[in-house]
Amino acid sequence: MLSSKVFKGYRTTCCRYFFTAAAGLNDRPLKRPDVSCLFTTTANGRHNMRCCDSIKLPTTNSIGRNYGTNTRDFDSGVEGMKYIRDEKYLSRLENLYANGKIDHHPSIVTYNKSMQEVGGKFNYSNDAVQRIERIFRRVENSPHVRPDTKSYTIVISALARSKLKDAATKAENYFAEMILRHKEGDWFINPDEKVYTAVIRAWAKCRQKGAAQRAETMLKLLESSYTEGSMDIELDSLAYNVVIEAWSTSNEDNAPYRALSILRRMDEVHATGFYAVKPNIYSYLGVINAFARSKDEEKAQHAKNVLHELIGKYENGDRSLKPKFLAFNGVIQACASTYDRTGSRGREVHAVRIALEVFDALCKASYAYPDFTTYLLMMKVCAKIPDQEHRHRTVENIFHLCCKDGLLGDQVIEIMKDAVRSDFFSSLDKTRCNIPFKLDIKSKEDISHAFLCLKEGISRLSL
Repeated sequence: MLSSKVFKGYRTTCCRYFFTAAAGLNDRPLKRPDVSCLFTTTANGRHNMRCCDSIKLPTTNSIGRNYGTNTRDFDSGVEGMKYIRDEKYLSRLENLYANGKIDHHPSIVTYNKSMQEVGGKFNYSNDAVQRIERIFRRVENSPHVRPDTKSYTIVISALARSKLKDAATKAENYFAEMILRHKEGDWFINPDEKVYTAVIRAWAKCRQKGAAQRAETMLKLLESSYTEGSMDIELDSLAYNVVIEAWSTSNEDNAPYRALSILRRMDEVHATGFYAVKPNIYSYLGVINAFARSKDEEKAQHAKNVLHELIGKYENGDRSLKPKFLAFNGVIQACASTYDRTGSRGREVHAVRIALEVFDALCKASYAYPDFTTYLLMMKVCAKIPDQEHRHRTVENIFHLCCKDGLLGDQVIEIMKDAVRSDFFSSLDKTRCNIPFKLDIKSKEDISHAFLCLKEGISRLSL
């Protein structure tokens, strides 16, 4: 029996042989690979390899021989050597078919694999996307093949992950063409939820005005297609989460409330029996981030309400909704970016209270812990405390917790300059943070030197 490693290596060799012969790209005589690598078991239990020639391979060395491989060999070779990412192999096959080689016409499988290999797993650069579109146009112009659902899915997904300015518009145009062909009776094209989600993702990444609304419109179209009885569509939470992400990055005034409405819509759909549409942790994170990035004056309170809803569901037994520290950081960020336009600073004081409450809950939680960003945001929040004595005590307590957790960094120290007074370090409780040196602060000019000494002494803190 062949081992997996030997078989994989042999398959790669065969794929190279088939590919070079089919495309006619090697003018030198090909060395036929040793075909069967079989193992025999000896008396001591070890395996010895012996080679035989029981499997006959084609011996084509150039174009035009009677032993040329066909399109099926070409398609099977794609998974072995991935040569098909170069478009000249497609051109070779097309030329072979045009010259009378009937077995060499590229199938839709060949074109689809070519587009997949051009894109790769993470390669969605502008050049790769343009090459994918170019191959797709070759399929449309071919008299022998026509694009199928997978062809459209590949090109739309590539556009959705690209950085082209008109990617979302192009993706929706391909989608409209796909829907039109389906309605005209082309049963090889059946739009599924993957295509809808790809178009939604394209609009979610777009920074144009109204892009988030277009993403939500596509989500409604997905729901209506499902209710009309489309057998190829299955609703899941991914499309809803992408729409929430689209609203969370939008600059429109009602963006956080639209994201919250999508979350409520997920709850409604899930309650009707669609368990795949259940909101997950990323649904709640998207809504909290939408409030944190908005300009709403009440965003701190709304973000806190969403966080409490998440914690309540987790504590009531839904272990799939385990709150992450990112959710707490999102609420604290909403508090740190709250500004009272009336000048009374009442909303800012309320935001500070919310931040301290959320920070205390995070420190006491057993399922999440503060990170560097948490302390960074809390220092920004403390700068909003109007009372100097209260601000000084709060900053000192948070500073000691930051030292204890080993998360004190340059950015935290820089932000502390806006929140503490000049005699902060001289009045610092050295016994709590165990700083093994003395800082002499006599004037405001010495603050920078004090911070420099503190940064130099971080490595010497005995926590």
